[in-house]
Amino acid sequence: DWSIFAGKRYLPVRLTQFSRGCRNRCEYCATGNIYRRRFRHRPVDEVVGELRADGARFVFFVDDNIVGDLEAARALFTALKPLKIKWFSQADVTFAADPALMDLMLESGCVGLVVGFESLNPENLRLMNKTCNLALEGYDATVERIRQAGLLTWAAFLLGYDAETPDTVRATCDWALSKKFAFSAFNILMPYPGTPFYDRMKAEGRLRFGDAWW
Repeated sequence: DWSIFAGKRYLPVRLTQFSRGCRNRCEYCATGNIYRRRFRHRPVDEVVGELRADGARFVFFVDDNIVGDLEAARALFTALKPLKIKWFSQADVTFAADPALMDLMLESGCVGLVVGFESLNPENLRLMNKTCNLALEGYDATVERIRQAGLLTWAAFLLGYDAETPDTVRATCDWALSKKFAFSAFNILMPYPGTPFYDRMKAEGRLRFGDAWW
């Protein structure tokens, strides 16, 4: 019930959600654990009806991976076009391999996406089981395709895996600056309870505070 926010001075971005979950199996990710690698989405007509009734012009879909089901994503993007809204969300980088999908995103009002590049080091990507990134031909070409499609990139990085060094951190920052992303977020690796990463750190005796999380 968005009427309870009427007259309040909140950030002028409407939040909504189309889907939950992600099918990727990244070791560190709490989202994958919570939803057991399953992916669900709301009916497209329900989401479009909500946005039409609300009249929002700028929307953030808080989905963990809005392209987690490509068929559903295409149906949503197609249905969004008549609304003439602007929107952004989060997605794994695989969308960049599909020019037609990016064109559809742009036509539907997408201005950009939060994308997890995580690391420039293939060894770190292997450790975190970031298979969707390892499958890419290279980050430089991927970033350029996204830019050529007309979409902004909010780049996310994860610092702290075992192959990380001060030099790799500097290289990551320098690379992000060279790409002139809309913004970059440099997140510190954290062993969230229930994740495979937490279990591995516990088994290896590398948790500094034991089970203090609980």
